[in-house]
Amino acid sequence: MVHAVSIHNGFASYACCPVFPKAIGELHGHSGIARLLLFYAKVHFGIVNHAQGTGVANAGLVYFNHCLLAMSEDDFPYQVRIAPSSDLETVGRYNFQGQLWSAMIAHPKLDPVSGKLFDLFYGAVQKPYLKYYSFSPNGQKSPNIEIPVDEPTMMHDIAITNRFVKMIRGGSLVVYDKNKISRFGILDKNVADALEIRWVEAPDCFFFHLWNVWEDPETNEIVVIGSCMTPLNSLFNECEEGLKSVLSEICLNPRTGKSTRPSIISDPPKLNLEAGMVPPNTSA
Repeated sequence: MVHAVSIHNGFASYACCPVFPKAIGELHGHSGIARLLLFYAKVHFGIVNHAQGTGVANAGLVYFNHCLLAMSEDDFPYQVRIAPSSDLETVGRYNFQGQLWSAMIAHPKLDPVSGKLFDLFYGAVQKPYLKYYSFSPNGQKSPNIEIPVDEPTMMHDIAITNRFVKMIRGGSLVVYDKNKISRFGILDKNVADALEIRWVEAPDCFFFHLWNVWEDPETNEIVVIGSCMTPLNSLFNECEEGLKSVLSEICLNPRTGKSTRPSIISDPPKLNLEAGMVPPNTSA
């Protein structure tokens, strides 16, 4: 659902509408996998035309190159617009004038200085599992930079600083592997070769969304602010323990490949924040 408030001649109007209802919906746990299999069965027997789109477009909005795009990583972005009547309209799937051949991640990042849009693509079927690219301010796509990873990994969000783009690498697509160590990938934004990527380990760390990131000139570290989610296996699988999101700071040292996690909140169990949410018990 997209909501919009328009202000004109001192008057405000409000509108809301679904971007484009889909057959898959949101996936979670075993029931989500069953729904996905059912959807593919409907495609196979011609009940659903997947060429019209399969995504939910409910993860966020990006305004780029005069287009308002509703995002989700399961499909192309969907362009929406505000009509002269102040109502919301869905224009349709947006592939950057034929330049985009695969889905984008849910939260690409717009550089406020250069005007470029930075994005990743991750896949689960065949290598390369991860690609990095950008769009110029007028919408021209750069060549894909293939990031060498051995296994498919879900990457929901990235972050950018003046020089770098950060990507989070953790377990596999739908299960948690306790034998793996979470890592942040650091890559120059204008890189031409993925071999320049630097991985920094961040043990017991899983971020679904990143709030802010910057380069510290005094320590030469990269500071990441986000909500660290625990337990790690509760997001895509049934888990008795409730999901917690703790506001955290991760200091990444590209030289050593290690990280530290200074405390931001002294009593984190009482404050559960994710993507800027205010806990219900602290809101009026």
